Amino acid sequence: MTHFEFYNLVYDHYGLYILLLMVFIVFFVLIGKNYTHTWFDPLRIYLLTAAFTAVVPVFLYAIGNIDFNLFAYFTLAQLVFWLAFIIPAKKKLILSKKILTNEKRIASILYVIFFSVYVISVGLTYILLGIPLFKESRLDTYSGSGIGILERMIPFCQIYCIFYSFYLWKNSTGLFNSKRIITIFSFFLFAVVGILSGSRSSFYIFLFIYWGYCYYYTRDVQKLSRYYKFFIIGIAISLLSFSLQSGSYNLLGSLSSFGLRAISSGDNYYMALPNDMWKQVETGPWFNHLFYGLLGPVKIIGGSNAPPPPIGFQLTWLVNPTIYGQSTGPLSSPALLGFLYFGWGGIVFSIIIGIFVSLVIFRLPAILPKGIISSILCTYIYIQMLSFIGDPTLGMAYLFDMLFNIFILVLLILLINRPSRKSYHQVPV
Repeated sequence: MTHFEFYNLVYDHYGLYILLLMVFIVFFVLIGKNYTHTWFDPLRIYLLTAAFTAVVPVFLYAIGNIDFNLFAYFTLAQLVFWLAFIIPAKKKLILSKKILTNEKRIASILYVIFFSVYVISVGLTYILLGIPLFKESRLDTYSGSGIGILERMIPFCQIYCIFYSFYLWKNSTGLFNSKRIITIFSFFLFAVVGILSGSRSSFYIFLFIYWGYCYYYTRDVQKLSRYYKFFIIGIAISLLSFSLQSGSYNLLGSLSSFGLRAISSGDNYYMALPNDMWKQVETGPWFNHLFYGLLGPVKIIGGSNAPPPPIGFQLTWLVNPTIYGQSTGPLSSPALLGFLYFGWGGIVFSIIIGIFVSLVIFRLPAILPKGIISSILCTYIYIQMLSFIGDPTLGMAYLFDMLFNIFILVLLILLINRPSRKSYHQVPV
């Protein structure tokens, strides 16, 4: 089923769709109310998107487009994923009592290093590969280029530098203070690069990182409500991008495109389930398919065992053969991925993924030494780990990036702070 076919079904049964959607929104609001504290929290955005995703199998069954077995599996798989997710989740942030000695000095040196790496990496990308905004598919920018390591480093460098820029701004006074001038310049640079990335959501990274600054470092998210105007600005920018893309140049057309984008959050389901299109999807051995993004870069899974094209790409080509070969398509949710791997055993798979993601994002701060560097690291890991909710195979690729960047970060800290010295101590109670 194509996007337009699903949109037509929603239009023909809009009352039923809205009713079912409201039920799921209530469910996810209850989760969000307990485990998120502000709209700046990226998990809350994921929960909102999850409502539009979860409603699709139920809606398709209600109008007779899929059979009961598919309806029962995907409804149950999504439910147990989120129930498993909240088992290890924490309503209150718990931080370690350990601190890193000389942290301010280390953090400032790291800022210079990562900002330099970011500027050089982006510059090399533009020179050697072109600007993503002007490419046919920004997702293919680094494909086959031989410099994919830059793609792994840039997101972490960006998050570190934006986070530290907030720290510099909050700990300086006067508009023409040198720290604030550096901060303004860096924010401008990151904004320009975000626009040139071609991503509609590039503006939101500033909001998510500022949430991380308030949540992990200052531990004060209450004041974030004063900045909701920037969230509205982000939505306005997204609407503008939809307007430019569609060529409609009017508010109604932009809102329509924005609404359709929300409805299509469950595209992996309405492409895979009607007419049993999922049966034509190839994954190869499940272990290779799931862990290739994590183990492929270090050659534990060799190129000869590389999995077929991403499931989302295959589904797009199946429902729309005219764009065969293009790198576009939906993500593969844990429920769908588990079903393709194990059939009804995907229920267990969904539970495992839900627990794993929750453990990492909610329990990690209690292990790391508290401070500016660990706050940046927690924010980075939190944002990246949420990708498992959308697609575990993508999450595995990001997990490799996380481990790679954490290794670089720890190595630099040891070099800066002398490996022979004790790097942390216990704070007296």
